[in-house]
Amino acid sequence: LDLIAENFAFAPDVYGRESFCRERLMLAVPADRAVNETAAPFRLSAEDVRSERHLSDETPAVPLNLFRKEPFLLLKEGNDTRVRAEKFCAQAHFRPQTRLLLDQQITAYNLACYGMGAAFLSDTLVRHVPPVANVWFYKLDGELSQREICFYYKRSRYLTNVMREF
Repeated sequence: LDLIAENFAFAPDVYGRESFCRERLMLAVPADRAVNETAAPFRLSAEDVRSERHLSDETPAVPLNLFRKEPFLLLKEGNDTRVRAEKFCAQAHFRPQTRLLLDQQITAYNLACYGMGAAFLSDTLVRHVPPVANVWFYKLDGELSQREICFYYKRSRYLTNVMREF
């Protein structure tokens, strides 16, 4: 591999990095779940996320403990999104009821759309998939909800002009 786009921080003595963008984690909840009525003041549609309404200080973050009884679709251990999800839940004083452990956010998103459970997702994913009406999104609060995506390359390898330009 020449370049890696990743939210995980690689060892700086081995890998150089260039910042690409910041993304925000959100909670996606199937629209048919009753909890969405309780959380109605915090609900966001896919269009709201695409228009970056969730980034506004005027848009309140949802109290995550509203979802303590919901089934969750979590990524497997070691994944940054999983680590953050567990920290979010711990801060809200509950352990998530895990329905499935998955490899990728896109799978969690699709299963949330099919009503299987709530999933922690990045706004980057939500902005780049076709919008659907059967899932609501919720803004999460704090530094934990934000992360940087970087391009990484091995310092010991030649960085071509094409790679630099990219």
